[in-house]
Amino acid sequence: MRTDYRSKPGYPVTDCPGAWEQHRKNQHVLIALYAGIIPFFFLVAGLLTKYPRIFHRFPYVMVIYMVCVWLASVRFSRFRCPRCGNRFDAVTSFGFGHNTFAKKCRNCGLRKWQCPGENNPIEPS
Repeated sequence: MRTDYRSKPGYPVTDCPGAWEQHRKNQHVLIALYAGIIPFFFLVAGLLTKYPRIFHRFPYVMVIYMVCVWLASVRFSRFRCPRCGNRFDAVTSFGFGHNTFAKKCRNCGLRKWQCPGENNPIEPS
């Protein structure tokens, strides 16, 4: 565990399990959006070919869906560590050294699903 990190004001948070639960929800939304890209586009393309007069706005639907994926990705990647308040998966607040699959905070070393002061991580449900 690192001890040379700087905490942001207001950290460590008091509702650590709630912060991890919100992170888990953001992760599930992002996975669902990524998993639904191809079926969604096939559905809309099928409707476009069958009913071209009704579904002629397919490019707009694609753009809106991709914007939703982008917003979910940004929301997921900007998760703040419950201990230090810095971005959990990036070394700086600008996103340098970003690692989406990080198993511990890139700044203070807090393990994923763990709360400050606990030895064991919270079991993801």
